Amino acid sequence: TVPTPATTHAHTHTRIMRSGKASHDRGTRRPPLLTPREPAFAPGEELYYIGCTVTLPSGNRLAYGWRGEALGPGQDDDTTIEMRFRENDGGTVDCRPESLSRSPPALLPGGFEAGERLFYTGSTL
Repeated sequence: TVPTPATTHAHTHTRIMRSGKASHDRGTRRPPLLTPREPAFAPGEELYYIGCTVTLPSGNRLAYGWRGEALGPGQDDDTTIEMRFRENDGGTVDCRPESLSRSPPALLPGGFEAGERLFYTGSTL
């Protein structure tokens, strides 16, 4: 199963478990940007989206290889990172840390780039 690459700000709050206690209240203090790898991403850091291309219900899009800016913890879920991508005209998207990278992503198999227009030249299907 492929994890959902991002969430929009129009969904319901996700219940987060901490030390065996369920919490819906994020309080006034924002948690640090935690990721499965160290060091954590920092607000203002330039990151690349390495997940699947998707159009979200908000109309915002995410595409493999897009460069964006980390703004802070996600709006509705502090396990995500709020990102701004210039392609979304100022809209923000909450991304899962595993769908972000500090390094530009590798080319796709065959040396193709995401979004590149290709033509099928094989036999008729």
